[in-house]
Amino acid sequence: DVLFGHFSAAEIIRMSKTCVAAWKSIESYSSRAWSIHRNLRRFVKDAIEFRSLQARTGTVISGSVALQFIDRTFYPE
Repeated sequence: DVLFGHFSAAEIIRMSKTCVAAWKSIESYSSRAWSIHRNLRRFVKDAIEFRSLQARTGTVISGSVALQFIDRTFYPE
């Protein structure tokens, strides 16, 4: 995670194409790094229920929360 955390998304994709071991490592990393549930837990108790509400109402996440998810960062407070 420490290594892949320094890579851009494009670099991660390129690295995943080098060999099966890299692909497996990146698949594992990606499931943790781009977990929207981890980001949502800062705001709601039940991220799955919130995602279900989003699906029913057509609600989207935008702004700094979306940027933090895509960029794999967390802004304080």
